[in-house]
Amino acid sequence: MASISHLSSRATPLHSSPFLPPPPPTTAVLLRFPSKTAPLAASLLQNGSHVKRTTLHDLYEKQGQSPWYDNLCRPVTDLIPLIESGVRGVTSNPTIFQKAISTSTAYNDQFMELVQGGKDIESAYWELVVKDIQDACRLFEPIYDETDGGDGYVSVEVSPWLADDTQGTVDAAKWLHKVVDRPNVHIKIPATTTCVPSIKEVISFGISVNVTVS
Repeated sequence: MASISHLSSRATPLHSSPFLPPPPPTTAVLLRFPSKTAPLAASLLQNGSHVKRTTLHDLYEKQGQSPWYDNLCRPVTDLIPLIESGVRGVTSNPTIFQKAISTSTAYNDQFMELVQGGKDIESAYWELVVKDIQDACRLFEPIYDETDGGDGYVSVEVSPWLADDTQGTVDAAKWLHKVVDRPNVHIKIPATTTCVPSIKEVISFGISVNVTVS
């Protein structure tokens, strides 16, 4: 997976139309771990209350590279030991959420409540996603604050069904930015020919955009 990031400076959330159908780092390094915390276990002190310096800290401080974790699921607090060990952001996509929701019981109660309340499947899906993104943003917000908006982002992707819809992608990005309502949310948009104008327009609104080319 490749990404190109544009980080805006503390953009004010836009109130737009609803959704229609340390030096700053220079790049984001996406990390895929086979389990949630095992690869970083060696970095924890024996009492578990402090974290030793890891190569991820050095990667950021010495090389200007920002390590991001390429996964998100509940409980979102599983990100805490990763953050302590040097992870500085999270990226997600519909495939990650599909796997998280379908293989975990952690979403069942909220999903049933939403469906019983009259939400259709797609609306319920987005409410599940928005909650996870908001919770993750709160965990990374101290990093965002420490770097004055240069790091500590959480990425959420617009619907892949909009990859050939320029205006629909713009509306979706504005809607996600508004409903997540966190300063460090990063809106991911696919770099299709149709969506290149969408990317330019969304950035012009001061919204941080993660351009995915995978």
